Amino acid sequence: MMNLNLENHFEFPIEVIFSKKRKTISIQVHDKIILVRSTFWTSKRDLKAFILKNKKWINKKILEQKSKIKKQYHFKHNETFSLMGRGFNLQLDKSLNNSPYILGNSIITSNNEATTKKFGTVKEQLEYLFKDLAFNHLCKRTQYYSKLIFVNPKRISIKNYKSRWGSCSSKGEIYYNWKIIMAPDRIIDYLIVHELCHMIHFNHSKQFWSKVQEYISDYKERRLWLKNNSYRLSL
Repeated sequence: MMNLNLENHFEFPIEVIFSKKRKTISIQVHDKIILVRSTFWTSKRDLKAFILKNKKWINKKILEQKSKIKKQYHFKHNETFSLMGRGFNLQLDKSLNNSPYILGNSIITSNNEATTKKFGTVKEQLEYLFKDLAFNHLCKRTQYYSKLIFVNPKRISIKNYKSRWGSCSSKGEIYYNWKIIMAPDRIIDYLIVHELCHMIHFNHSKQFWSKVQEYISDYKERRLWLKNNSYRLSL
């Protein structure tokens, strides 16, 4: 690895990859590394100058990446979780021998031996609760928007998608990522309208987005929120 002696300028280390096929220099910031792809004939001095020229942009990307580090939950008493844009405190009731439930602004569950043996770890209990809430809420809101958009989904289901928030099949089957229940209501509604509009336009054409805008006038703003905050919607 080439040492450019730029440790004092950046918080992330720099990795340089040379290629015979490249004609230009490019910089990417991801996985806590500043990745520089360069031509073979670029000198160390010119490479260093190019990186420093882009110092402001690089540091901006570093800050963006640091802000998007997935939150690590510990599933401890009084820890806060988000549901439909509201904060709920986790309350561990040692005497509880039942499945988790919501009471006011609290999620009541337990980590005692009897409860974990029957319902799993606290994390598993929360996933069960969140999936149940997601299915009920998404079905209700999908039915509401279906009447407005004049479509009739054949099936509504939730899935554990890793890289998407929803999908609509050619048969009119709607699938949602259950983790969307951790987003604000307005974001959930955007996702629902998005998938329902695919029953009319099975693509992302101008006609499709125009249809979405009929029901979600600020869909661009909500879409951007989901793109920028998706890392937060996870247990």
